[in-house]
Amino acid sequence: MERYKANTLERLQRNPNETIIEKVDKNFGKVFGESAEPLPPGVEFVDNDADLPDSETITVNFVGRLVIPRIGCNTPLSLDYGVMPSIRFSAGIHGSFANLLDPGLTNIFGHRYLTKGRDFNRLNEMEPGDQFYIDYNVDGLRHFYKVTEVKIIPREEIQERVYDQFEQKTLCLITCHPPNYSDDSERLLVYAVPDDSMETIAIPTQNISE
Repeated sequence: MERYKANTLERLQRNPNETIIEKVDKNFGKVFGESAEPLPPGVEFVDNDADLPDSETITVNFVGRLVIPRIGCNTPLSLDYGVMPSIRFSAGIHGSFANLLDPGLTNIFGHRYLTKGRDFNRLNEMEPGDQFYIDYNVDGLRHFYKVTEVKIIPREEIQERVYDQFEQKTLCLITCHPPNYSDDSERLLVYAVPDDSMETIAIPTQNISE
């Protein structure tokens, strides 16, 4: 699994203006105890191949990478309408909400378990003012962000929070809390806005291991 993620990161960095779409076995990288968030009444998300009961594969659309220096996070970033399949080996932008380049709230989900290597395992260490960036292969640019708020909410409230409206472009990094197989009764949310102190640049192609 870690080798797969590392290879994906390298491919994204070597080709910073290209996304990666591929199919993998539907059980590849499956995490013990994982479950999708229940949908609010009357809401239907767009299905992808992962949601088809008779499908043997899932489609993953890698669109860049997420790098959070404070917590040692360097992970592929995918676009996913189903959320659960792709975040087994990436952080996932939920495609039913604003994408990275549109106004509004962009919701990014990641796993947080007691096993090594899960992308958001240390997300609880984030603090307001922390900086991170996203290399977004869709536009070939590196986008910088600054954390504005870290909060823990009951699990049932996440259905409301993902629909929150913001005047300023806002990212919300979302994961389970606490990181325990038997108790994921809460959600950890990290909000961030574009960091005006940093200039958006073209994705560097050198030093691909950084």
